[in-house]
Amino acid sequence: MAPMAGITDSAYRLMAKKGGAKLCYTEMVSVSGIHFASHNTINLLRCFGGMNPRLRLAVSKNLPHIPFMTEGPLAVQLFGSDPALFVEALPVLEREVGERLALIDINMACPVKKVRKIGAGAELLRNTVRARKIVRALKEATQLPITAKIRLLDPSDTISSADQKHPDAPELEAFEITVNHTIEFARALEEEGLDAITLHGRTAPQLYHGTSNLDAVDKVGQALSIPLVASGDMLSAHAGVEALLRRGVSGVMFARGTLGNPWIFSDAEVIRARNEAGESHGPKHFGHSREEKLNTFIEHVGLLMVTDGQLLRARTLFCHYIRDFPHAREWRNRIMQAKTAEEFIAVANAYKAELSDKQSHD
Repeated sequence: MAPMAGITDSAYRLMAKKGGAKLCYTEMVSVSGIHFASHNTINLLRCFGGMNPRLRLAVSKNLPHIPFMTEGPLAVQLFGSDPALFVEALPVLEREVGERLALIDINMACPVKKVRKIGAGAELLRNTVRARKIVRALKEATQLPITAKIRLLDPSDTISSADQKHPDAPELEAFEITVNHTIEFARALEEEGLDAITLHGRTAPQLYHGTSNLDAVDKVGQALSIPLVASGDMLSAHAGVEALLRRGVSGVMFARGTLGNPWIFSDAEVIRARNEAGESHGPKHFGHSREEKLNTFIEHVGLLMVTDGQLLRARTLFCHYIRDFPHAREWRNRIMQAKTAEEFIAVANAYKAELSDKQSHD
């Protein structure tokens, strides 16, 4: 599961794990925030290690279906521009995440202006030397796998050596220029010992508009010797499986596709197993019932409670879970008035009752 700012907290990661995610990411974490010991930044690193027996008993009486699992494995995505601060962050990661820490990911993909203006995120795509230094510094400082998330390079994000290697670049199609520059950037990181790369199939100027270019992602993956994970527009389990069929793709990263759909991971596994068995039949879309979605929302609220999450996030979560439900607008308005866990759960139960009553009269 991809890192998503303001979304992938501990409760969200646990729901994704229950839904079949093999690896979950923290929200994007600032190395400068770690350097200055920002309380909010450190909180992004905290993961759920389970409940004490008394709390578990108290919660289970009211929320019998809450998943009593612990987190792990966990990937931490860091952003910044100073190689020294990335290295300085390592002891803090070890302290806060401990043995659950599976890998460290460097964000070189965030297109947001406030991130780019400090030389971080997608701005690193324009600075190969600095990007190399960050990877090199981390590889020299830790035995943990180091990965990076990048985007396709926009033709304007030229790499000096790329133009030298491709003297006919002005005559090439924009697609070829983008692929060539992205391959060169990715190979530069590979030379520094990067263990894997995640590639979002849009350029930074595109933000999240348009369509993710899976053809370009595939071509870049085929040119590398390290695994490439495809990202962008993995909005359904089928989209993820189709990406995995590409020769240059070793894995897929789900982001927006997980909103209101924590089952996307296990659904993708079912589709892949069915394809490998030569079974072309089966539903195009998985039918998770409305009751199941509302019950899952209630579990999610319970996890926000026990993980000390930001409870008001439940408002947005509810809106995703009830997408395409009848009378959804009315119930979205109701959830916006809720403030406590009890109120969130009461709204969900009332909606379940209404849907059940309507079904019995149909």
